[in-house]
Amino acid sequence: MSSLDDIGDHAKDASRRLRLTQLYHFGFQWIATSLCVASLTLGKADGATLQTINLTCGGSFTLSEPKTVTRPLDPGVGATSIDLEGGKISTAVGNFIIMKITDSEILFDDPNGRLKVTGHLDRLTGAMTIFWRHPAEDEKMRAGLPSKTVMYAELNCKPL
Repeated sequence: MSSLDDIGDHAKDASRRLRLTQLYHFGFQWIATSLCVASLTLGKADGATLQTINLTCGGSFTLSEPKTVTRPLDPGVGATSIDLEGGKISTAVGNFIIMKITDSEILFDDPNGRLKVTGHLDRLTGAMTIFWRHPAEDEKMRAGLPSKTVMYAELNCKPL
C-alpha cells in the first residue's frame, strides 16, 4: 500500500471521528453515539468484531385489519437488538433483516414474510417506524400512490 493510500485511510478515519463528535454534540447522544460507533466497525476487513446494540423501545402498535386497533407498547417489553454482524434486528413486534445502513438511518425488512415490511430506525433520534402491507399495496406505495397498511409500529428507542 502506498503512502497516498495510508493518507486516504487516515483522512477517512478522521472524517468518521469528526462525524461521531458532531453527532454526539447534536443532543441525541444516547442513540447517535451507540449506532455511529457500531457502524464504524462495519466496514473493517481486518476481522474486527462487530457489535450487537441493545435498545429499549416504547411507542404504539396499530393493527388496521379487520378494524383499526391501536395499543401502546411499553418500553419494558420493547427490547430491541441490532446485530450488525448478522445483519438482523429483533424487536418486540418481529425479527427483520438489515437492508442498508447510512450515517442517519438503518433500513430493514422481512423478505420472507407474506406481508411486505418497510422498517426505518433514525440513528439520530431513535425513532423507529415499521409498516406491514399486502404485496399489491406495497407496489402502490413504491409507485408513489396512496396505499393501505395492515399494521404499523411507531417506536422511540434508547440504549439499555
